[in-house]
Amino acid sequence: MRTVFILAMLALSPCAHAVFKCTDTEGKITFSDLPCAAPGGVGGTQEQVKAKAPPVDIDNAVRLKMETDQYNIQRLYADAAERGLVLKGMSPSHVRRAFGAPDHINDNGGHVQWVYESSGGNTYVYFRNNVVH
Repeated sequence: MRTVFILAMLALSPCAHAVFKCTDTEGKITFSDLPCAAPGGVGGTQEQVKAKAPPVDIDNAVRLKMETDQYNIQRLYADAAERGLVLKGMSPSHVRRAFGAPDHINDNGGHVQWVYESSGGNTYVYFRNNVVH
């Protein structure tokens, strides 16, 4: 979210440096960040113009940030599953990769419990809206 805020501020803030529009004695126009230098110190004109920052598509910046965040979350879940860990928010497929198939599935209308039995005690994974709760 911080990145989006910074992009928005850059898009809305004026450019911090000066831009000079230089016209030489022959009428040729150039733009520079340095004051105009007339050949021999005579002739030509100088005008300081306000530079405009290129437009930033805020909607696109937000969409890219959200896609990046979603990709990073999915990568985190995949890495955790490969290590045999279960994290809140994981999908059932991630849990299967982490723990394997459950021994029992208890479903009581929206709240699902996966049971993994072992001699050291059972492990339970709870799902709500198809993600680990």
